Order: sequence, then C-alpha cells, then structure tokens
Amino acid sequence: MTDAQLALQHQRDEREDLDEPPPALLRGLLTVHLSKPTRIKDISVRFKGTARTDWPEGIGPRRLDVMEETQLINVTQSFFSASSASMQRRAASIGPGAGDHGDESRGRSTRRAASVVPGRQVSQGRSYPRDSVLQQHELAPVPLHQHAPEVARAPGLSRISSEEDLGDHRIPPVLPGEAAPSYEDRHGAGGSEVVGDGWKEFKAGTYTYPISITVPATLPPSLTCEFGHVGYTLKATVHRAGALTTNLTSSTEVTLVTTPGEEDTEESESIVVERFWETQVKYHVALSGKSFPIGGQIPISIRLNPLAKIRLYRVTAQLEQKTSYFASVNSGRKLTRHETPKRFQLLRIENKDPKEPLLPILSDDPDVLLNHPLREFFINASSSDGPLFFRLFLYDTPSLLDPIGPWHLDGLLQLPDCSSKLCVSTHHEKSNISISHTLKIMMRVER
Repeated sequence: MTDAQLALQHQRDEREDLDEPPPALLRGLLTVHLSKPTRIKDISVRFKGTARTDWPEGIGPRRLDVMEETQLINVTQSFFSASSASMQRRAASIGPGAGDHGDESRGRSTRRAASVVPGRQVSQGRSYPRDSVLQQHELAPVPLHQHAPEVARAPGLSRISSEEDLGDHRIPPVLPGEAAPSYEDRHGAGGSEVVGDGWKEFKAGTYTYPISITVPATLPPSLTCEFGHVGYTLKATVHRAGALTTNLTSSTEVTLVTTPGEEDTEESESIVVERFWETQVKYHVALSGKSFPIGGQIPISIRLNPLAKIRLYRVTAQLEQKTSYFASVNSGRKLTRHETPKRFQLLRIENKDPKEPLLPILSDDPDVLLNHPLREFFINASSSDGPLFFRLFLYDTPSLLDPIGPWHLDGLLQLPDCSSKLCVSTHHEKSNISISHTLKIMMRVER
C-alpha cells in the first residue's frame, strides 16, 4: 500500500452540509511472483469493511455468545480474468515479456479441443472416417478477444491427458451452437469428456498490478473495542486452475482515520464553565477548543476567586471514555450494552506532605514558586524560563502570593498516545460503536 493509513474528511452534519466530502483513494501495488509456469483463471483484489458487535448473555454453563456482523463496503477490482474476452492481461500488468503467457487458448488447448463419451452409451450421432482430413476448421488457439465455447463435463468422466490416447482418430472441432459429435474409440472402453477450464498459462516471473480503489468518505473510522470492532481489509487472490490446486491469497489490514475538515481546523469555540461552590469560591474553567488529536495537548485555564478563607490541597484532571454498542434490529438501531467507562488520568498535583495546601502560598521566600508543585501552571509552558523571568512574573502578578486570591492557573494537559486504549470519539450512524469523552477537573478544597 502507498499509505499505511487512509484519511477520510470529517463530515459534520448532513443537514448542514449538502455537499458530500470528497472520497479517498486507496492506492498500492499487487506483486505476484511465479517461480514456474502457472495456469491462472483470475487475479483480483477485494476491499471489504465489516462492523461486528458481540454481547454475551448469561454466565457459567448458560452463557450464550451472540454476534452480529454488518457489511459496510465490498469492492472488487479485477486485473485479469480468463473468462472475460475484453480483458487483456497485458493492459494491467508489467510482466516478464510480451510472450509471458502460454500459446494455449483461453479455456481450450490444442490437444483438448474435442469431447468424447463412452462408446457403450452412444446410440446416435455422426460418424467420421478414420482418415478424414480437416480442411476448413483446423485446431488452432483462440485469440484473447474471442470466447471459447465451454462444454460442461458429465459426472464420472475423466479428462483425456494427451493426443496419443485418441489413437489414429481425428476429432473435428466443436463449433459454437453445434452439438458435440459422438465418438467411439478403438479400444471399446469408456473415454472421457474434455472441457474448457477458462485458464491462461503465465510464465515464471514477477507481475505487478496497480491498485486504485475509491473509498467513500461516509464510512466510519476503524475501531477496536472490547465487545466489537470496525475493520477494513484488502485481500488479493490469484485463482489457479486445477482440482487440487490451491489459490494464492494475501491480505492486509487497512486503517481508516477521520481527519478534521477545513472548517474544523479554523478557530473553534472554547468550552467555558463558570460556577460557584457553596458560596465559598467562584471557579472559571476554560478549554481552548472542542476537539483534540490523540497524543496532543489540551490548553486549559483555571481561575479561582475565593469568597471566603479556603485551602486548595489537590488538583486532578481525568478523561473519561464511554463506549456504547448497537445492533440492527428490524432495520433499526438498538442499543445492546454499555461498556464500563475507562478513565485516563491526565493531571494530579499535590504537595509531598498531604497536610500542606497548594494554595494559598504562605511562605515569605520570594523564589517560592521555583519549587512549587504548581510551577508549570503559574507560568505558561510556552513562556521563557529563568530566575529573572520568575522574579518579574512575581513582581507583576502579586495576586499569586495573595492568600485571598484570585489565583490564575494556565497549562497544558497531555493526552495519551495511540499505544493506550484511548479511542477516537465517534457517533457515526453506520458504525455499531459510539464513543464519547468527558474531561473532569476535580479540586480538593477545605473551608
């Protein structure tokens, strides 16, 4: 594959955006290595997406596992098909040479152009002289752009392996629209019927096929959860001729991710929460934005305005992930279960001595903030660092050392990366999984 991940543009709301987002293009190369001449029927790749939901019912010996799987997309791209007269293998592949396939016709070889039936079952039919010569219809390979007529094989009959088995008999070809002539061999034993297999012989070498599949932007992103998943796979198959010959297959997982659109990357609205706690303190929490990438940072600003004498001992930030699973019931969408919420701790600040408060700062040391647990939140992480800056900062903002406030805390919350169990938020209507996230800021305060 050209890209390890396929990005789809985020679709905000179908009612608001009448224009559908542009589709993505899945590109890659299919390379087939043949160590010896191989008879091939078909070469194709299939891009398939499924959404699966599992919900166990009961416990112990009465446990019953219920599963539902929905197909999201199923697209097949064919590079070579021996049964198609209009498909040229050379048009889609760079083979080892111009003569990279055998001289045998599609579905019919020069030594398997006739069909025979057992002599004891023959009651009627045309007979041909033993020494008759075919002048008009000689046995010759069929060009790529023609269809060779296929004759069904009767049950219990075997295939003639060589021309010598027919002895001195000359078998005329079977023309389209004409019934197969009867034939009785000189041995009097039951013969076999020759059929067209629809294969083509490829010479040994390396064949490369370009993959190009259009992926609609309306598909849900890839997800993997405890009781369900949304996954996409790209599977290549080389169908070989022969009853006991296995096909050549190879598959790879395709990851679909949702990327924000042009409007989402612009300045978005902030989340602001302003409340009172029992007429003791007024707090103001603001987040710069509503959506953040996994592994990114969340800018946060906390303003505390004490209305009475209080003490702040601990500040904690947690990201809570809620997962819901759905199933299709009577062409509808039904909620099947809720997963236990997962919590990711983003921040926990407290003094080494739990009995010592974070705020207010009662020390007389002018450089007390240099070793304070809230040092990174008093000074924005993007600001310059150094003792001189701290002294200027403390001089310009004496409220930080004011025991009655107000106190301003600014900082960045680091989100977990993709190695954790943190999933992207999604509420896609075609997805069987709905995931939402909530940021909780908790402060331990004493009156």
